[in-house]
Amino acid sequence: MISFSVNHQHIDVDVDPSTPLLWVLRDNLGLTGTKYGCGMAQCGACTVHLNGEAIRSCVAHSMNVQRGPEGHGVTAEKCSTCHQDHNLAGAHMPPGAPNWGLPLPTTPMIWQGLTDGQICRAIKDPKQNKNRNLGQLVEHLTEDKLVAWGWNPGEGRDPIPMSRAEFAAKVKHWQAAGAPCPADN
Repeated sequence: MISFSVNHQHIDVDVDPSTPLLWVLRDNLGLTGTKYGCGMAQCGACTVHLNGEAIRSCVAHSMNVQRGPEGHGVTAEKCSTCHQDHNLAGAHMPPGAPNWGLPLPTTPMIWQGLTDGQICRAIKDPKQNKNRNLGQLVEHLTEDKLVAWGWNPGEGRDPIPMSRAEFAAKVKHWQAAGAPCPADN
């Protein structure tokens, strides 16, 4: 049982605490104005306000688990408590991949509203990519099992809309061309 307020009304809901807030709002409370978009907190269709802050409800835990200073949860609520090294069976179950975690709290995860050039520069910036040089960045993007999760995201989630091999080829072509970033318009 979790308890919280929605639209200034106290609510008690009997759900698995790992259920994303989006599905609690839609399936349990019938609040269908919040939409499922990408399932990866990038498109903004699932945005709601929590304690005055805009959050993406498709990835927000209904029990308000926080990412913690190292990106792996706080106190006893470590990511590995729910997220395993593989996807769990069933819709809306915690996704999984080896080393599941989030970036440090100082690293923004949302690229919505940024230009392709801004995203490119952020990816290449060692301050934002765990101090990776270009070769390490390409290896991370093409071989990391957590990145590969995007092509096998589990039941109820849409995979990346190109094959992993095609993505890897495009990343390596980008590297061979000197990793240029598009100009901002």
